[in-house]
Amino acid sequence: IEERIRHFQRLWEKEEILPCKKLDIPDNVSTVFFECPVCNNEEAYIGIGLEWDIDVDHREGIVTGAWEYLSLLFKCDNCGFTSSDTEEIELFLGVKYDDIIADYNKQKEEEMESHHADIYKDEWKSRD
Repeated sequence: IEERIRHFQRLWEKEEILPCKKLDIPDNVSTVFFECPVCNNEEAYIGIGLEWDIDVDHREGIVTGAWEYLSLLFKCDNCGFTSSDTEEIELFLGVKYDDIIADYNKQKEEEMESHHADIYKDEWKSRD
């Protein structure tokens, strides 16, 4: 990844277009700002979403297992650097990866608590 980023930095310095795939971050994905490793733009986006890995026994027609995992996307609108490789993004985030994921988990817990509080509030109102 370091070599790839250095290559992209050289291209960026020469004002050439980076050979990255066009990437849109979906609305249902949480986003945080992060400094782009190529152009140092502080308003590049990291999209964090949940994906599912589902194992199916097709002969029996049953689900044998399901696992939830985090999916990461990176997009810089300034230089055009993008990545949808979660492991690659994790590498260039370095030590900041844990902080970003902890903030994401905290945000999701707060959303769930708020959602449950709204549900129970309505339930208690209907009992009165």
